[in-house]
Amino acid sequence: MAGRRRHLRGVIFCVLGALLAFGISFGLNLNLASWQPYSLLREYVPGFVQLRSPFRMAVFVQIFRFFGNRRGGPQIFLLGLAGMGMNSILQLRKSARFQGIVILIGLVALAEVVPLPARLWTNPALLAPPEWVNWLGTQPDGVVAMIPFSSGGEVQDFEPTAIAMVLSLRHGKPLVNGYSGFFPRSYREMSTVMRHFPDKESLIRLEEAGVRYLVSDLEWLTIEREAILFDLGVKLGFEGEGKAVLINK
Repeated sequence: MAGRRRHLRGVIFCVLGALLAFGISFGLNLNLASWQPYSLLREYVPGFVQLRSPFRMAVFVQIFRFFGNRRGGPQIFLLGLAGMGMNSILQLRKSARFQGIVILIGLVALAEVVPLPARLWTNPALLAPPEWVNWLGTQPDGVVAMIPFSSGGEVQDFEPTAIAMVLSLRHGKPLVNGYSGFFPRSYREMSTVMRHFPDKESLIRLEEAGVRYLVSDLEWLTIEREAILFDLGVKLGFEGEGKAVLINK
């Protein structure tokens, strides 16, 4: 009976630990009725506000060790549960079902490691840099802002930003935009202000960040937006190949 209780405590510990680490791995993407549990960790637990990639907590779901239980030895979340499951299966060695279970586990393990063909993709802009990139490379130093900012928080929303980050290696100027597993508070605040771009407040925020060049799609740069920017002192520096580079005063 005592052994069964210890076994149950181990199962409960592993399940709760795995669920906790799994929940943390979502970071601020986990919303419960507009409440973000991860925000409490960022506010009250030292270090979490600087954590760049909370999704890496998913690794702890699999391999995290707990050495506090000296009598029972180290507990491991999913590995611990897997070990307990294998121990239960071994208890069935005298059963006719044992051989079938072993074969099934082996087939599942093989299916998991079957190599699938890799799909490679390259954006044409990365093969031959557009003219605006070459033009920007000849201009004086200054920070670049890709306009508009990402409109959402999904990975695909940052595809243009990721391409712009690679192209920045060509023109050699830093970007105020960026994509990472960690977005500092200053960037999130700027993204909120940039939702109303172009206006005076958003342009002032870009100036405070040292932004000199604004790169936008010509499709986005309507006559109305262009007029607002020109009234605020921004001038056109380059136009072509579907892009416009605006120079801030």
